Amino acid sequence: RERRLMSINLFTPAWNGTVSVAATSSGSLRATLTTGAGNVVRIKNVSATNIAFVALGTAAITATTTGGLPIGLGETVGVTRNPNTDVAIAAITAADVATVYATVGEGE
Repeated sequence: RERRLMSINLFTPAWNGTVSVAATSSGSLRATLTTGAGNVVRIKNVSATNIAFVALGTAAITATTTGGLPIGLGETVGVTRNPNTDVAIAAITAADVATVYATVGEGE
């Protein structure tokens, strides 16, 4: 019987690669991502009460509650980005506020 080993590509964060966005319902706010630091962004919504809607893109990116990626309460997601064009993260909430952290790096 042959045993196969799985290869796991752990997430390796970039040095000083975490930014935060204090998302509100009054408008989309954004932060600049660390450039050249990797093609994966791990996004964490630390709010216990509000869903955050996020978008990655150019320095002028805007998030909307109808088109943004919803990040649930306390949820962390990983997304692939193009490090040449996805240089900022924007976030908004449907109600109240939520803090969103985004960490750039490599891996899963």
